[in-house]
Amino acid sequence: MNLRLPTLISKPVVLASLTAVGLTLSGIYQKEYSRPNRYINQKITKIDFQGVRHGSKDDLYQQIQMRPGSILTMDLLNGDLKILFNVGDYRHVRAEAEPYKDGVFINFYVVERPLVTEVEFKGVSELNEQELSEAISVKEDEVYSDRKIAESIDAIVAKYHEQGFFNAIVKVRKSEINKKDNTINVIFVVDEGEEIKVTAINVLGVRAIDPEDLFDVMELEEDGFIDDGTFQEVLF
Repeated sequence: MNLRLPTLISKPVVLASLTAVGLTLSGIYQKEYSRPNRYINQKITKIDFQGVRHGSKDDLYQQIQMRPGSILTMDLLNGDLKILFNVGDYRHVRAEAEPYKDGVFINFYVVERPLVTEVEFKGVSELNEQELSEAISVKEDEVYSDRKIAESIDAIVAKYHEQGFFNAIVKVRKSEINKKDNTINVIFVVDEGEEIKVTAINVLGVRAIDPEDLFDVMELEEDGFIDDGTFQEVLF
């Protein structure tokens, strides 16, 4: 019968407590197993990974510290769970153990985050979509995460602010996760709002220089018949 070892889960509110529990074998399993610590201090004779679809087992093996022949300790186990979780590609990581050839077989189970297959923009007319694509963290053929979504929204809003669109609003639509391929599509929906125009520029406190001379070297301009007058934060 397999013994499930401590689990590391992606929910930030419980990550620390589960990591702390992982420092010792939890008594939760004592009802089912009379010797919950029977695998600790045994020689590791086999290591494998389950649930890997978009990456490779060899890459994960190179990440962790344990090797066949190593002695299983809670520090080693807990450290490798953290390493796998911190790769950032997995929502859930756990390890299970069972006897194998006079030692212990460690099987890591991972639940991958979905892969982004398509990124679209809706409502974008004043900015270049290619420029927005380069600015955001969410990329096609890379792993999806809520952190990347939040960073991308901030990046899009910042681009609009640079061009004087301070009322721009960005929302996100996501497709349902394709369970067969574990993929997802992301759409950024932009309400660009209106440009903020500079209607007047006043220069105060200048005595030694004619204000008109300053206007000649300023990049910001008032809205007029010829001049655009769009407020650009980068020029302010």
